[in-house]
Parts: sequence; structure tokens; C-alpha cells
Amino acid sequence: MSVRLVVSEYERFRIGKCWSADQISISHDAANVLSYSQERSGRELIRLGWKGAQATNWVGSLGIGRDCLDILPKIDDPSGGKSRARARQNLLWMVARAGLIPTAPAELVRLGGQDAPLIKVFMDLYVGKLASEWRKGSVRDYLVEEANRSFLRGKLLLPEHLRANLLHRERFFTACDEFSSDTPLSRVLKGALRICAAQVFSPDLANKARKLLHDFDSVADAEYCPAELDSMTFDRRFNRFAPLFELAKKILMSRSPESGSQREQFYSLLFDMNEVFEKFVAAEIQTALAGSEYIVNSNAEKRYLLLEGNKKCFGMCPDIQIKKRKETQFLVDTKWKRLDPGKSHFGVSQQDIYQMYAYGKEYNPKKTILLYPHNSALKQDKSMIARLFHNNDRGQIIEVHAIDITKDMREMSVTIEMRQSLEGMLRNVIQM
Repeated sequence: MSVRLVVSEYERFRIGKCWSADQISISHDAANVLSYSQERSGRELIRLGWKGAQATNWVGSLGIGRDCLDILPKIDDPSGGKSRARARQNLLWMVARAGLIPTAPAELVRLGGQDAPLIKVFMDLYVGKLASEWRKGSVRDYLVEEANRSFLRGKLLLPEHLRANLLHRERFFTACDEFSSDTPLSRVLKGALRICAAQVFSPDLANKARKLLHDFDSVADAEYCPAELDSMTFDRRFNRFAPLFELAKKILMSRSPESGSQREQFYSLLFDMNEVFEKFVAAEIQTALAGSEYIVNSNAEKRYLLLEGNKKCFGMCPDIQIKKRKETQFLVDTKWKRLDPGKSHFGVSQQDIYQMYAYGKEYNPKKTILLYPHNSALKQDKSMIARLFHNNDRGQIIEVHAIDITKDMREMSVTIEMRQSLEGMLRNVIQM
């Protein structure tokens, strides 16, 4: 029987003889598999000790054999309560809204409402969408196929023909166009489907994936490394498969083909909460300013702080840049950190302030903002936590804000309130 554990960011849990939901522990064998995978990837998803482990800021799901470990963001309810169900729901919403899982937020939250392991939610989404799109029409294209044929068809490849058919004058080695579904895109889609069919933590999902694999009988099996997947492109005629292609890449890269001495299947579909928060906020600001004359860049233009001779050095790139025509009006840097009113300056680090100061000097915006998630310790309704001025230039402002991401994001009123909060954050810079 499979075991599913749920922990929060930075929560500690045990390493014991076996997986246990009561003891909140994973097995030593699972820890070895995880350690092996982390060594290969160079990423520390979980901090491992001998008798215990600790989650990091990577959230999502790990599958090891039949068992799963879900890691949820540590989100406090300003009213003082804490709800893992809400944290899970809002994580799915934010991941989709940020574009890290290519689907509508409401659809992903609906699929995740069954309290299944998150990795099963993502795979279920993939199998269901692939079945729907593939049965509307498979990916088919003209491909050049080289073969030694018993009849002349296409272009005769003379060097290959002479080598292969010196004693067989009745044959022809030719190249011709074949209309086939065995395309590179189809192979990627099938590869991810094979992973869904092979996993053992959800028999129902595996059964659905195996049934769908019959529709891919004419598509060859293929293995891809991450670099190959990142470099792949496809014809715009197949744009309806673009979201599935992105999700297929994530599933393909989630699996470790060699998971240690036990050869247990290992899957990791995790997200860096720093990236989730940054891209989610950028998407919400983009929507808040839709239809205005302002341009929101989630990948701001890179600049350099200093020169060493003619060589630029110490590059900088804010998370979010808002421009009007060619002038930078506003810069936002998101920080997935906990503000603490008991600490000096709410615990905002000196390093982060130095960074904002450098942005102000180089980009010359009207205001730079550090944006944090709200937490229950702040006990204040207003977004703005602090306003700071450059001591030699009162026109340069650094503000610290917090945005509430604890409410039910499925509610339209919550979405409207959040966007109004972001508009209010900009109001002193931009006349809305």
C-alpha cells in the first residue's frame, strides 16, 4: 500500500525503516534514492541527514516507488489560522497563473481538489489533455524516409544504392517524403505518456495512460536529454499541442532513469517558490495594467553597475520592470521571505536594500519596490510596510510591500482585491 506524506517548506521529517504517515518519515532506501538523484542533478531539493531530513524552498511532489512526498509552501493566514488544504490549492493556482504548468488555474485546482499526490495531479492533467487533443487529430507531417525498396520511389541515393544493391539490381535505395505521425513532437508526447503508464503510485492513472498508448503504436520510442528537449521546436501548425509539449518536457525531466542501487522509480516535479512567486506577481501586474500605456517586462533589460576598463561587470536584472514609452517608471523585486515585525526594518536584509539602491541609481525609476508575501505576524491590512528615501536624492524612493496570497484564489472577489492592492502599490507612480 502506498504512503503519502505532506510537509511544508523547511519542515523537518524523519528517516526510518519505512515510510510512515503517523511518524512523518521516509525510509532509508528512499533517502538513498533521493541522495543519489540530488548528486546527479546538482540540486539540493531536500536536506538529508542520517536520521532526519528537511524540506527546502522547493515545493511540489516527489514520487519514490509507490510512495509520495508532497511539499507545500509555508503560507500563513493573516487571521492566525493555517490550512494545508488552502496552501495546496493556492500553490496550484499560482503555478498555473505563473505559466509553469500550461493550463488554466481553475482547471488545475479542480483536478487537485481530490487531495491526491501533486505529481499524480500533473500527470492526470497531461494524460487527460493528450487524449482529448490526440483524438481530435494526431500530429502528422511529411518526413524524409530513406529505405531500400523493391520499387523506384522518390530520389535515388546513388552511393547508398551502390553499397547496398551491388548484387541486387531489383532493389533501389531511395529517399522520399512519407506522411507520418512518427514526428519528433509525437515522440516527446509518447515519451511522457510512457512515464505516466510506468509509474506505480497510481494504478488508475497508469491504466488510463496504457490505454492511450495504443493510439501511439505508429510512433517510435525515443529518449531525450534535457538539453535536447530545451532546444526542440516545432511547426506552428501544431500550436494546439504547445501546452502539452511543455508539460511533457516537465514530466520527462521529472524522472530519474537510474534511481540508485534499488532501482526504484523516482520522480520529482518541484518548483522553486522564489520563481513561482516572481512569475505569479508579474502575471497579476500584467493583468492589472492591461489596456494602459504601460509595458510590463518580467525579464527586465540587463544592465551593469561598473566598468573595468571597457569591460562591463556586476550585472543586474530586476524581476519586473514597468516602462512608459522608453522610460522606466517602476521596478519590483519579489522576495519569497518572511517579514518579521520583531526585527529591525521587519527583517529586510541590508543586501536587498543595497540591491534596490543600485537599481535606483542605474535604471532611474520613480520608485523601486521590494514585495514580500503577507504573514500573520504583520497584523496590518495595508500593503505598504515601509517607505525609504535615498539620503542624497529625495526623488528616489524604495518601498517595502506585502501582498496577501492566503485567501481562496478561486473567488473572483479575491482576485479583484489582489489586483487592486497591486494597483494601489503603483498609484503614487502611475496615474491609473
